[in-house]
Amino acid sequence: MSSSGHPQGGLFSANPPRLAETGNPNMTELLSPLEWVFVILLGLVPLVGLAFHLWVMLAGHGKPNPDDAD
Repeated sequence: MSSSGHPQGGLFSANPPRLAETGNPNMTELLSPLEWVFVILLGLVPLVGLAFHLWVMLAGHGKPNPDDAD
C-alpha cells in the first residue's frame, strides 16, 4: 500500500498487475465440465438450425416443383 492508503498497481496505474498476480481464474476454473457441455450445446444449436434452414431453402426438402406438373 502507498502512504495514501490506496493499493499500488491498480487498474488505471502506469504498471497494472499481471493476470497471474491478480488471482483471476482461467477458463477451465470458471465453469464445471457439465456447464461447459451446456455452453457448447447452446453454441451449436443455432449453428445447426442455420444449416438446417439453409438446407431446406436450397434443397427444397423433396417438395415437387410446380413447374414440373406439365
